[in-house]
Amino acid sequence: MKKKIAICIPTYNECKNIENTTRKIDTCLKKYSRLGFETIIVNADNNSDDNTNAKFNKLKTTSKKVSLISNKIGKGNNLLNFFKFCDKENIDYALTIDADVKSLKPIWIDKYLKELIQGKKDYVTPIYQRSRYEGSTTNHFAFPIVFITTGKPIRQPIAGDFAFNLKFVRLLLKYKVNESIRQYGIDIFMTMIACYNNLNVSQINLDKKIHNPSNGKMEKMFGEVLDAFLYIWKQLVKEHPFEYRNIEKICISSDNSILSTRKFNHKKEAIILYKKYENKLSSSIMKNIEEVWISIIVKVIKNPYSITSIKKEEIKSAFIFRAVSFWLKSERYSSKYCEELILKQVKKINKQMKGI
Repeated sequence: MKKKIAICIPTYNECKNIENTTRKIDTCLKKYSRLGFETIIVNADNNSDDNTNAKFNKLKTTSKKVSLISNKIGKGNNLLNFFKFCDKENIDYALTIDADVKSLKPIWIDKYLKELIQGKKDYVTPIYQRSRYEGSTTNHFAFPIVFITTGKPIRQPIAGDFAFNLKFVRLLLKYKVNESIRQYGIDIFMTMIACYNNLNVSQINLDKKIHNPSNGKMEKMFGEVLDAFLYIWKQLVKEHPFEYRNIEKICISSDNSILSTRKFNHKKEAIILYKKYENKLSSSIMKNIEEVWISIIVKVIKNPYSITSIKKEEIKSAFIFRAVSFWLKSERYSSKYCEELILKQVKKINKQMKGI
């Protein structure tokens, strides 16, 4: 029986991008068709009102095409539908690629699939080259919290694009989800399940990811990532209680994923955001934002049940101020030093976790 590969494009109103993404995926999958795999391209769509799925269905491809339509908005809803499809259809190897990745190259898809098939990995995450003004939820929350709770130094655990096998899919489907996981919280949910369950996880280096700007979504995105983490973390620690790990002994890739450019396209918006949250925080918090942020991460890990809705809003305010402060300061730093600061923050958090 042929092994199956399915690649999912989760969409909501991506009519402008769906053709380019589908064609690049199909180009790569031709190689795997020739090697004897059954290849499928899946459009998991939120019932877009711009004819995204209709356009997808009209495209001629070598690979089989499947549409999964949901009336519930949210990337997480789309991916959960794709996981159920993979389970039902016994998909051996799967990959999800955001529709708006304009810099997508067929070789990227090939690298993911080789890592799954030849490398025999269960879950594969990318390390994209990114600006110092991007990925704040990753740098200041997702990276440290995944590393410290699982002992796996996954540099971009909410990168948006992931590869995985059927073993991972069936494990994931055993867990309960909440509304945040059905939205932007899906990535942290996936990565935490793979890492905390000690699956065979790896990272692949890719070049710059060019996609629709996400800075305007940072407030919403962080809130959902935080809430999703708390929800899955409570489930995971019931199964396997958290144990402190000395991450100083864990090898971290020396590759710098931060681009050297200091071009700050959204600086005006950043200053407006800074002033907005300046009014929500005390002067002592603002003055010591790095130390405050470190103590917040420790509390989130140590006692997730203490984080109420009000506390979540307070954490979000501190996060936004931490992120924007980092942007404004990092203008004068080298990219290497920016990466060092992010790693240093992780080590400081981990040091405070001793004895917990």
